Amino acid sequence: MGKTLTKYLKPFRELTKNELVVLSFVIASFISAYLQGAMILLLPFYVLLTRQLKEYLPKRKSSYLLLAFGISAAISTFLFSGTGYLNGFVLETWYVKLLSVGVIVLIFDIYFFVNVITRRVFLLSLKISAVCSIFCFIVAATQKVLGIYPDPVFRPGRVASTFMNENYYGMLIEFVVLIALFLWFRTKKTNGRIFYTGVIILNLAALWLCQTRMSFVIVGITVFIFLFFHARRVSYAILGVITVIGVVLVFHPTFLPRFNTISSYLDYRLGIWEVAIEAIPNSLLLGRGYYSYCHVWTLVANPEFAALHAHNLYIEVLLNFGIVGTVFLSTYCAIQISRSLKNCKSSGNQTEATLIICMVCAILVHSLADTTVFWPQTGFFAVLLLASPSVYIQEKEVK
Repeated sequence: MGKTLTKYLKPFRELTKNELVVLSFVIASFISAYLQGAMILLLPFYVLLTRQLKEYLPKRKSSYLLLAFGISAAISTFLFSGTGYLNGFVLETWYVKLLSVGVIVLIFDIYFFVNVITRRVFLLSLKISAVCSIFCFIVAATQKVLGIYPDPVFRPGRVASTFMNENYYGMLIEFVVLIALFLWFRTKKTNGRIFYTGVIILNLAALWLCQTRMSFVIVGITVFIFLFFHARRVSYAILGVITVIGVVLVFHPTFLPRFNTISSYLDYRLGIWEVAIEAIPNSLLLGRGYYSYCHVWTLVANPEFAALHAHNLYIEVLLNFGIVGTVFLSTYCAIQISRSLKNCKSSGNQTEATLIICMVCAILVHSLADTTVFWPQTGFFAVLLLASPSVYIQEKEVK
């Protein structure tokens, strides 16, 4: 027993302080958004105490695009933000202004994260994520049994585990399924593959508990893509299953949770998008600042389309940050993803390239219906897997 415990603890004992910080953010993602938010604000103090200011600054010219986005977003927020209202909740302008400053702090945190992360802790982070997702499933299952729901009135029966909203949990499940699939192909050990198979099954069960419709679709799409590159025959079987499920849903929409209400869901979303799109030209260059839809919908005097945000990342970014902020943010993301894929190609590691491609697909598709990637717990994994190209640098594996 002692030897087994020592074996599992050895990788952690070899980690540096910075690697332990990275790992703490991974674990916090599965515990609480508040915990992760506190860690984001405390990280600058750690940097100062350990005298690592250089690591807290951008090291590539392209990285300044992210800072330019943060400054642009703060300017638009301070200039154009208005008080928002939602179901009795008042979103004061001081809150979004404070948020815009906090995001600038977050940007420097991302610089530190990208500068100090190593391939060793990156791979360990993925393994820890798979383990932590089991904890989230246990919490979700317990909530289901005890009837503990974030919103028992408007969203009865849906659990969120350690997340504030079921849709955040759904997006994390999308990421974890891909991570577990990646680790399954990476390991050659039978025990390891059995474990990651179990992780995938548990997370699919968790998806049934949180009932996030978009996540059902995205898991199906991304798993098919992943297997198409690494187990083509299995991918065709997955495609067949997806097709059969699609046909069944046409005639029996209750086969999957909440798919029978998808028509009303689309009507509501289309109404929100229409209101948001009509407001974009009024501040096309800089946008209206963070969470501007919460204020915008009140200007059209239509309570039917009240919402905190636009429920579409592309519309939300244009509405909040305008053309200027959108160009800064999208260009930075495109450069980091491109560099990551280039490093995968140089290393001859197709499995990691597939992980990146599937992660991008998951985010792009999910963003058509929600803005869940703009959240500490989910956004962290976008940074972990897509914003740190250095973790994909390695010697070419011997086949």
